[in-house]
Amino acid sequence: MKVQSMWEAFGSSTTTLSANCRAFAIAAIALVWIFHTKKNDGTFELPLQLIEAVRFVVISMVCDFAQYTYKSLAYLHLAHKAEKNAEKDHPISDDLKDKESDSEDELKIKRAKRDAILKARGEMDILVDSSWNIITNSLFYLKIIILGCAYYKILSYLNEVILKAS
Repeated sequence: MKVQSMWEAFGSSTTTLSANCRAFAIAAIALVWIFHTKKNDGTFELPLQLIEAVRFVVISMVCDFAQYTYKSLAYLHLAHKAEKNAEKDHPISDDLKDKESDSEDELKIKRAKRDAILKARGEMDILVDSSWNIITNSLFYLKIIILGCAYYKILSYLNEVILKAS
């Protein structure tokens, strides 16, 4: 297996895991809701352990949102930085700019050359310092751990309920 294939598999796996975490978070909230009770004044009540579980779920979802928000902004910044560097490395010279006096053939040639330069800019490989991923990776693993804590609270509550019933 090539390194590139390993990174692609990792990317695919983390995307799937993130989607599963979101589904499990929603499922946890639905599971907790099963145990709510309605009071005489019309308000709802949940056992403390389940309220704590919901807090963990919400924190996990906030981590998920923060992870993708940070990643989006980081890649936006890195892409703009790379484009600026590409403009320096592959400039479009003044002689390739359209002039009113250019014939149709000259315009086609200039535009083709400009397109080739723009394509070269877009295909440049850039090295990104791995420190850019520290926050993204931390939030990724944190949301999984926190969601695990939520399910621990839920399962502990269910265990107590089952033990009391038997």
